[in-house]
Amino acid sequence: MKSGQTSRSYHHGDLKNALIDSAATILETRGLNELSLRGVARRAGVSRTAPYRHFADKAELLAEVIADGVYMLLADVEDAILSAGNRQNRAVAVVKSFGRFAVEQPTRYRLMFGNADVAGNEILRVAKSALRDALEDAFGPKRASSVLMVSLGAATMAHDDQLADRSPDWMEDEEVIAPLFDTMMGRR
Repeated sequence: MKSGQTSRSYHHGDLKNALIDSAATILETRGLNELSLRGVARRAGVSRTAPYRHFADKAELLAEVIADGVYMLLADVEDAILSAGNRQNRAVAVVKSFGRFAVEQPTRYRLMFGNADVAGNEILRVAKSALRDALEDAFGPKRASSVLMVSLGAATMAHDDQLADRSPDWMEDEEVIAPLFDTMMGRR
């Protein structure tokens, strides 16, 4: 095995997803500045030209990695909505989903909801639209915006470790999350 190559090499099958997974790993372990098509190919165990079969350039690969993250978050959000009871419990569950994702995949979270250079990419637009649709289906259009704002705010605080004085699992604490919605909805 060559230096820098992982034992989880791609041999046949789904090259595109192998490349997306490799890129996501590089993002989370080494950061955006270290992401390159050549590095992704090396990590996936394929030739350095192989990524060009699926991606025109790094920006296109990055958009796919970000969209993949949005779909991962969407799946967690949909599960959270289905498992919660009333609207407030669903909202709290969504906030927790966003928070967990921000902590577990900080680089991808920052790219998903930051100013990534791929904002005009169609696959990313479709992924974000699917997330927005799920929230609107669960809460209605106006409340979906509120839930999204609180979710993004709380997740960003978790991502940036702005509540370091609290226990690491503050996102799971109903006494922290639920009052956000009471305040936002004018109940406090």
